[in-house]
Amino acid sequence: MISEQSAIASQRSTVKFRPSRGTKLIGVWGRRYAAQPGRARGGMSVYEVGVVTQFEAAHRLQGDFGPATRLHGHTYRVEICVRGDGLRHDYTLLDLNRLQTAANQVVGALQYQDLDTLEHFQGLNSTGEVVARHIHRYMARSFRGQGLNTLSVRVWESPAVYVLYEAPLEM
Repeated sequence: MISEQSAIASQRSTVKFRPSRGTKLIGVWGRRYAAQPGRARGGMSVYEVGVVTQFEAAHRLQGDFGPATRLHGHTYRVEICVRGDGLRHDYTLLDLNRLQTAANQVVGALQYQDLDTLEHFQGLNSTGEVVARHIHRYMARSFRGQGLNTLSVRVWESPAVYVLYEAPLEM
């Protein structure tokens, strides 16, 4: 004889979707569903992929920044992420190789440079915010119109200090 508790538990665990063999199940907020191409539930941006790179460069700040107004350098750590709510036919948000290649191109142009002498920074204060925006603008050109929602660029000037620039990728 089935107890009342067993019957209730059985009703709660009814499976409405049976994934095909080899499909990875992903848990979100206590629910399990099969990862499938297409849009995420509720239209929320739930997928994010990113790459990390670094470069070394010098700059000087203009204004009331104390010792930072003198020429000095950083080993900048750069984190670049894209977000979207749908997967492509191959179950990826974006080919990470393309993201890494674009990141290496923009960062390679900044490697061992005095940022204040580069055309992109002329007339600007070469703050971390300006560096992050520059990298974002370069990267955004490569990834617009590909079903991605946002691109974010986090630039670390030291292990304890970072800036983040994030903006939508207009279609």
